Amino acid sequence: MTTTSNLARKLVGHAIHGLRPYIKALEIAKGDHVSQGEFRYQISEDRGTARILRNPVVGAETPLSQWLTVEGSERSIADWAEVGKQARLAFIGLKATKEKLRLENDHVQFTLNAITGVAHVSRRGEVLSEYPTTIAGWAPVGREVEIRYFESYNAAIDWNNQAAAAGVRATMEKLGILRSERPSK
Repeated sequence: MTTTSNLARKLVGHAIHGLRPYIKALEIAKGDHVSQGEFRYQISEDRGTARILRNPVVGAETPLSQWLTVEGSERSIADWAEVGKQARLAFIGLKATKEKLRLENDHVQFTLNAITGVAHVSRRGEVLSEYPTTIAGWAPVGREVEIRYFESYNAAIDWNNQAAAAGVRATMEKLGILRSERPSK
């Protein structure tokens, strides 16, 4: 695979990380906490642009040609990739912080809204002021978490400690740093 095509694939991957939370924010804004299949993303064949589509008849099998483009969602892959890079890292930081607080017997929730750029941790509906409140603020936190886990994972592999590597990898998958390994065909 050439470097150019590899970079293009990574760009599309980052764009998908931006499109998915944007769709989730649209669903939550409508009051749907569980997806009803009303929204989906579409990446152009040339991989140059992406957009979010809305099904005009929710729950019905509507041909894709009849789906409507959500206003302001038709953007270049590079624009969506920029959203995706930040959103992915913010998500990692939010999940790691939630997990850390949960281990301290503290029940917290987090919010990540890719439309407004808001991201925060809250306890009983109150935003915790000691933490960032934007996606841009959480992205560096997520990056630090990602680096720390990759260093631990690589050290476990270097020292041939399979149990430690498996444990760190499981945590990385839980936090969204790595995808689960796909079963071999």
